[in-house]
Amino acid sequence: MRAMRKLGGLLLLCGVLAGCVLPAPPDPVQSPDKAMVFGHVVAPQEITKIEFREYGKFYLPPFKIPPRVLVFENGDFMVENIKPGKYYIAAVYSRFKDYTFVKDNRTAYQNMIHVRPGEVKFAGSFVIHELTDTSRFRRNVVLRKIRKPAERDVLRNMYEFTQGTGWQARIDRRLKELRM
Repeated sequence: MRAMRKLGGLLLLCGVLAGCVLPAPPDPVQSPDKAMVFGHVVAPQEITKIEFREYGKFYLPPFKIPPRVLVFENGDFMVENIKPGKYYIAAVYSRFKDYTFVKDNRTAYQNMIHVRPGEVKFAGSFVIHELTDTSRFRRNVVLRKIRKPAERDVLRNMYEFTQGTGWQARIDRRLKELRM
């Protein structure tokens, strides 16, 4: 009986940990003018969170929170149900390191992603690059664009994951546009 309890506890723990590996499923499309932004980030360690912000907005959790970003194990990410506007990637987090890219309005403006109503927008593929600095306490980190994986590859990775949400039809439409 005691062994069964231990086994049950172990199975429950494994189930909880397995649930932590995959991101939450995407929300269904809320309205036709809501958009989706997706991309890929390569980091020295596994990415746990990406901070995506709207330009000119101030976020103060829990009163005003930034858009939810789904991050996949392979570095792909997606932000769904955002309104049209100007956005940027502010920071990327891993278990042991935080990478902040935007320190002022100028750097936010230089890394702007323009989103139109109902658009499925590719933000790009990026690699986190740490620049060497003579100061011991200051790290200079930049997000550099890379060519691969390309837009089509990232969309293919997300196709099955978005099944039944309405995003899959938009992804399919975008994949067909890329073939032409």
